[in-house]
Amino acid sequence: MRKFKKDIIIDLTKSLKEAHEELLMITKKREYAKAYNLLEVCQQAAFSIGTTIEESESNSEEIIHELEAYCDDLYLIGSNLTNTGYDFDSVIKSINKRLNVIENYIINIKIKYEIVFLPYNASMWDSMESVWMAASEDPDCDCYVVPIPYFEKTSTGTVLKYEGASFPKYVPVVHYNDYSIPDRKPDIIYIHNPYDQYNLVTSVHPDYYSFELKKHTKMLVYIPYFITGRCVPETFLNLPSYKYIDRIVIQSHSQLRYYRQYIPAEKLVALGSPKIDRVITLNKQQKDFPEEWKSKIKNRRVIFYNTSLSGLLKYREKALDKMEYIFSVFKNRDKEVLLWRPHPLSKATLRSMVPELYQRYCELEQEFINDNIGIYDTTSDVSISIVLSDAYIGEEGSSVVHLFGILGKPIFLLDLSIPSEQVNINNNLVGCMDACKVNDDLWFASCHYNALCKMNMNTGWVEIVGSIPNENIYGERLYQDIIEMNDKLFLAPQRARELVEYDLKKGFFKKIALRRPRYPEKSQFSRMVRYKEYLYLLPTYYNAIVRYNTTNGTFKYYSDMLNEIGNDYNRDTKNVPDFMNAMYIEGNLLLLASSRTNAIIEFDMETEKSVVYRVGKESNTFYRMEFDGNDYWIIPQESKAIIRWNRKTGNTVEYSDYPEGFDGEENAFLNIICCGTYMLVFPRKANMIIKIDIDTGIMSEFKLPLPYKEGDRKNKYYDWPNNYYFAKKIDERHIIALSAFDCSLVLIDTKTESCTIRKCYINNKTAILSFGSKGDNIPYACCESSLINIEDFLFELESKKVFDQQNQIKAYESIISDIDGTCGNKIHNYIMNQITNNENF
Repeated sequence: MRKFKKDIIIDLTKSLKEAHEELLMITKKREYAKAYNLLEVCQQAAFSIGTTIEESESNSEEIIHELEAYCDDLYLIGSNLTNTGYDFDSVIKSINKRLNVIENYIINIKIKYEIVFLPYNASMWDSMESVWMAASEDPDCDCYVVPIPYFEKTSTGTVLKYEGASFPKYVPVVHYNDYSIPDRKPDIIYIHNPYDQYNLVTSVHPDYYSFELKKHTKMLVYIPYFITGRCVPETFLNLPSYKYIDRIVIQSHSQLRYYRQYIPAEKLVALGSPKIDRVITLNKQQKDFPEEWKSKIKNRRVIFYNTSLSGLLKYREKALDKMEYIFSVFKNRDKEVLLWRPHPLSKATLRSMVPELYQRYCELEQEFINDNIGIYDTTSDVSISIVLSDAYIGEEGSSVVHLFGILGKPIFLLDLSIPSEQVNINNNLVGCMDACKVNDDLWFASCHYNALCKMNMNTGWVEIVGSIPNENIYGERLYQDIIEMNDKLFLAPQRARELVEYDLKKGFFKKIALRRPRYPEKSQFSRMVRYKEYLYLLPTYYNAIVRYNTTNGTFKYYSDMLNEIGNDYNRDTKNVPDFMNAMYIEGNLLLLASSRTNAIIEFDMETEKSVVYRVGKESNTFYRMEFDGNDYWIIPQESKAIIRWNRKTGNTVEYSDYPEGFDGEENAFLNIICCGTYMLVFPRKANMIIKIDIDTGIMSEFKLPLPYKEGDRKNKYYDWPNNYYFAKKIDERHIIALSAFDCSLVLIDTKTESCTIRKCYINNKTAILSFGSKGDNIPYACCESSLINIEDFLFELESKKVFDQQNQIKAYESIISDIDGTCGNKIHNYIMNQITNNENF
């Protein structure tokens, strides 16, 4: 029997007991008319009780006989109302006993709960299915699946849709015209659309808005049709319908803190998502998929490509550009086939909200189908496609990505903001701000991403040796200067926080912590030089000059020198570094030129005493310095003149008589290098390399046979701000410079003044591909960047060098409860417990 019917007849038995007391009272007062009416009411109540019991209980003969006898008793009372000798007291006691028998029977009637599931979109049925399965197997429940109609909004109006025919064949669908919620008054109603009239793209029929449903049920339950990461977007947190909904199922306890800001805690239950049950179950079964897909798959890996509504709406043309790029990658691939599953409302959304993109989207869709690029998936059950696929590519905002996550299948997140052509260019970016020559190789830390690299100077091929531990894989300018000592490389931290030692023989990294910096968010060091067993680090924003003993691993910090020159700052210099790159060792003396004043510090590394010189004009600031054996040559940080300074005499000379055609004001130069009889000045922003004759001081342009003009870029994606990444003397005769034109290495012979250009290529790009946490939403995945593209990811799927399935599953256990396939059972049991043990229901 239904609970609400049982409640009604129990209330009727209570009313009958009260009526019996009143009947006894009015018969004693000889109010016979009232008594006759009351007896008739009692008979009608007994008849209603009997009818209700007969309709729901199969073995009800005995209690029906008892009800009939009760009615006979009422008839006898009516026949003897005027009989003064009739013992009404004993008769009333007798019918009360009979009514107690009836009441006890009713109390022991087993309740049958009616549960109705109201999906509107067949593709979202997976958010309910495992709950329905659990409820269907419960002998105390009658379950109904009633797909409801919805309106799809277009630019010209609305279209009524119904997807009842699209549900799996094993689901016994009931047409909504055949199930009246007001009449049936289901005990529990499950919904997955909480938006009522507030959705801009679709709306369920108004009869099924939450406030209408709540009128006819004790328990309205909302199960989200989506899965999110650790956090919950605010758009899901405070919907008008939540005040009518009795319980909201959320995927994890960690998400409670988001919902509780808006929703009473008693409405929230953290039990996971039935969507997970669906894929877990299917993944254990034999894979079954449409026949027409088999000829396309053959023995190839299936790559699931997901396009979402949020991506289309946010990135618009860029989203369509990315689609076009993805299609081009998968055309005619031998080892992979693309399974494209667009969001089922993509066309409706574009037509309604971004009509200017609708035509191009349709053209891309048609191209995919006509050119047979892959599998075009419009099936209603995404779970089948997920378990069939080997990996995911798409945006992070879709629930689908998390279903791949819990199954332990590799995830590659697209960045729709990155143009595809930029990915292809920057994927080969070889950039560094210093390099160390070891045999025929140049070792360096990339300034575009976290990697220690070595380049073969004869071929230009770059091998990524490895990523520095505990640093962001896509971190830029993490390390700058690099020095080799005793078969070890030392890397000076620029934006990183630790010194790094790399053992060339053993091939492992060691991180060496420094004292906490003054400004952790800023650059720390720009240069590093060697003296005996020591390394000296030149600070940019760090609050000391640092000496590191490579023998015993100890540090010493010198801050007094900084304080001495800092007292003379005559302007706000918080955002100006103490030093840039001006650092030189002359014997036992360490020379440091300030980038904030005209001060040069002379530090005796033996006595640890220092002297401060003021060089040239008071307004001078310095960027880099070089020694020719007699004088120091200093390029400016801000001014235009190059300074020549004699440390012993204090004499200074300024050079600014640049050759005709020279263009360069502030930040003109990057480095100055002594080449015997002349100095070479490499540009930052200037339009030429400057040659200065040491004897005469004459300045001229140093022309190299380059296939481009100084300052040019091959295309807009080579966007390093300086003309060169670095320029450095590697022996008495040769200079190497890394050009920003196209990341080519320029090898300059200072004797012949000729050069050789080596185009640099990364030959193991996947060494910088990594899987891990990608913010609050994605606990384990790999991301597209300006360095990593889809083809790199596909290579990783084949080589299997980086991806760790168990780590991915563990990461997902931290953000989603019950990923063992039991969520549906737990939801059903919880809701049933609520309505059976809670008096409010």
